[in-house]
Amino acid sequence: MQVQVAVLCDAATDSMGKLNILGAFDALMAREFPIVHPMCAVAVRLMFERHEEGTRKLEIRFVDDDGQEIIDRIEGQLSTQIPPNRPFVSQNMVLNLQRIEFKKPGRYEVDIFIDGTLAVAIPLSVLDPGQMRLNG
Repeated sequence: MQVQVAVLCDAATDSMGKLNILGAFDALMAREFPIVHPMCAVAVRLMFERHEEGTRKLEIRFVDDDGQEIIDRIEGQLSTQIPPNRPFVSQNMVLNLQRIEFKKPGRYEVDIFIDGTLAVAIPLSVLDPGQMRLNG
């Protein structure tokens, strides 16, 4: 399995196998905490080879820098079937999230596990502009 794309973004769709991504980002800024981010999406594209066909356990965790989950863990299954005329297939996953609360500035991650192994970690910096300094 190969992770081809993994981002946080403003919006994403899967349209007949095409992954459409709008507004990829890795940082948010807030003047006071806690803040609630109204809406975003996690967009992931995975590529599987023929020998990787089958069903796998999927788990998604959105955690803060202390490893505490900021939304409920998402668990499910990911099934892959490869047609006989294709050597590989790609699968898109789009997870739409609403009203995510960030209690403090820091590093956050969306961690995606497949069969219990971390496949990809998507980082997010939540910044307080009052704590930033200009280099100079």
